[in-house]
Amino acid sequence: MSQFTLQASDAEVRVALAPVLDLGASAPFKDALIEAMEHGKKVTLDASEVQRMSTACVQVFVAAGKTLEEAGLERALYKPTEAVVDAFNELGLFPELMKWKVEV
Repeated sequence: MSQFTLQASDAEVRVALAPVLDLGASAPFKDALIEAMEHGKKVTLDASEVQRMSTACVQVFVAAGKTLEEAGLERALYKPTEAVVDAFNELGLFPELMKWKVEV
């Protein structure tokens, strides 16, 4: 899981996203999100370094959002790049992205 770094504090678990979120990153991305959710705290995805995001990683992102919502856990997205926004827009999933609290 070296592509993703998790930092836990009292308030949250922050997941630093890899610059390239392609098909090969989707399984490690899912694993990192599962590990983050196991803490039972707010999950913040640091998207400030993302340069490319594939459909597979968008799917993981959307599924994580739904799982966090069902678990009653807060979710946030820190500094989403244009690549993240464009990936969601191209798939017609921008409303799913906006369900995350955006932090800048």
